[in-house]
Amino acid sequence: MLGYVIPYFIMESSYIVMASALPIREHIDILTLRVYFDRLFLHPIGPYWYLQTLICCGITYMVIFHFVPLKNNSRIILIGIIFHVFSNLFGVMSFACSLYFLAGVAIRQSGIPFMEIFQQSPYAILAFALLAIYPHNLQMEQSGGVLMVYLVIVGLLFVYSHIGEKMHILFTFLGMNTMPLFLFSPIFTFLCKPLVPILQFDPTRIIFLFVSLVICVLGSLSVEWVMDRIGLSKYFYLK
Repeated sequence: MLGYVIPYFIMESSYIVMASALPIREHIDILTLRVYFDRLFLHPIGPYWYLQTLICCGITYMVIFHFVPLKNNSRIILIGIIFHVFSNLFGVMSFACSLYFLAGVAIRQSGIPFMEIFQQSPYAILAFALLAIYPHNLQMEQSGGVLMVYLVIVGLLFVYSHIGEKMHILFTFLGMNTMPLFLFSPIFTFLCKPLVPILQFDPTRIIFLFVSLVICVLGSLSVEWVMDRIGLSKYFYLK
């Protein structure tokens, strides 16, 4: 958990300070210690809320399964109740997001191999496309949104099994560097904003999508490469 806590504290603290200085959508008018700690521990702003949710869920899971002498199904139900209290009573995190974590706990504790639950299928891509036509399915708390998450995993497993070895290396490399992509891509997303008027000749914004994607991915990996070379990664991620 400390491997998540330290990056979260550093990146969220930086975002809070930036929000008090720059005219962004989540601008903080007056930054006080009370506001800082509220945003850091209870109500994060910016793109790093998922890390706070992951930390809360992970610590709860760890405590319940290490120290509460119940059967696994009772433990899972108890975790769900705690997630509900965190989300709806204290407003600490999204209950819908926590349920995805809880589903992962149930799968892990069931003992059923991951690849048996998520069996690859080419039809998953078609089903995903059909669901994506309707905007309400893009909400993660909707049944269609949950199904789309499942179909993405199943569909990507099918794609992975039908590509060459070089693409396998690329896919696994990106997978092993998910954390820096999540952490540092918001920085480059912000830096890509000046490209919007330059690429406005494309009404679909597809060109901007791909250009900014390349910049964000390469920029994030470059930051990670520099951190590895100067030995900062082992302190940042507690490797």
